[in-house]
Amino acid sequence: YVQSSNINEEQLHKHCQSHLPPHMIPSIFVILEKLPLNANGKIDRKLLPSPSSHFSNPLQRNHTNNLQMKKPHDEIQITLHTLWCDMFQQKQISIDTNIFTIGGHSLLLMQLFHRYQTTFHLERKSLSVSDLFQYPTIIHHSQFIRQAINIEKHFEDYWASLHLIQAPASFAQERIFLDEQIRFSSKSNNVIYAIPLLYRVASVNSHISITRLHHALQFVIMKHSILRTALHIDINGIIIQQCLNVNINNDDIKPYGFSIINLHDDKDRDIDKTIAEIINSCNLFVLTKGCVIHCHILRQYHSDDNLSFKNDDLLTKDDLILFNIHHSAFDGASLSIFLRDFSLAYETDRSLPLDDNALEYIDYSVYEHQMDMTLSSDFWKSQLQTYNLECRLPLPTDRQRSSTDQRSGFASVAQISFDDEISIAFLNYASAH
Repeated sequence: YVQSSNINEEQLHKHCQSHLPPHMIPSIFVILEKLPLNANGKIDRKLLPSPSSHFSNPLQRNHTNNLQMKKPHDEIQITLHTLWCDMFQQKQISIDTNIFTIGGHSLLLMQLFHRYQTTFHLERKSLSVSDLFQYPTIIHHSQFIRQAINIEKHFEDYWASLHLIQAPASFAQERIFLDEQIRFSSKSNNVIYAIPLLYRVASVNSHISITRLHHALQFVIMKHSILRTALHIDINGIIIQQCLNVNINNDDIKPYGFSIINLHDDKDRDIDKTIAEIINSCNLFVLTKGCVIHCHILRQYHSDDNLSFKNDDLLTKDDLILFNIHHSAFDGASLSIFLRDFSLAYETDRSLPLDDNALEYIDYSVYEHQMDMTLSSDFWKSQLQTYNLECRLPLPTDRQRSSTDQRSGFASVAQISFDDEISIAFLNYASAH
């Protein structure tokens, strides 16, 4: 948000481009004549216009208001243009558009990187992620891909499904599992790796069926083995992941990872407190049993409401659907896949189509352990070999570090204002690095 009457969005972009690396340049600039202030003279965030309304204009998104749209002119650029339009849900994107000026961020760029590898059958080492970050346009990406295609092939085998149900955990799974066992072993820390997804029924006419929600959850769990994967330590001290079988019984409303809470049974029950209790429950996940996802239905209507509930299976306005998924099985990139498959399973009320040759997360884990990470390992060993792990960072703190070396997972945010001189020094330093 910028308060000004004599500057435009293009000027702001040029200014940021001269001071910041591409991935740190804001995707949206909202220019206001005056920033809304509260009674204390501080910016009233609630009165700021939503960035989404500013961002919804395709012309603004592509920053082509005053620039001629440059269209793709060869096969590689056409393919990249299609991938970009699909990712950003646009019909046209100029091939000289910077991805970070249209809502792109590091996660989306990584997704594009993997789609490039899949689409053009590129070897893992033939395309550099850092190059894509540094030159974030279709024109530049097409040049890098053309170079990668021309690189001599080393005939590496492409990753394929190994049809496994048990294998060593991935490095990420190992870290998360050990974190929970050691750093966050307290029952009060069960929320550390919980990813909550909360949805509210917006209309009484939505007609969302609890039974079909339950079926959809089971169908998604059946398709994606990572959502029924248990982690445990074997006799050799190796952390193992095991994909469990799932039995679908549509007539049984006692679900795997599915609960219904009737809030109207207790009129004094606070909804926010209830959600917090669910998320912080020590019984929410059991990694050793493959319990990594749970869906709670929170029903809010009262028995004396002047509404007609002819079918108690249907949710109504302001009822809530709360998913909690453990980070060992889920991350930001998983969300769109989960919602896509969950919606399809709900709409059809049928099991999702399965591809026996599709890569599962367990396949990735096996291939990950086979990758040559010698250079990375040597680098970090050289960086850390002289580091004193007992030496504490010289940072101001308001309390002493716990003697048990456990983490609470709690954090706080401090807002500090800097004058122009220090701010400029920060920007200059960032630009130089």
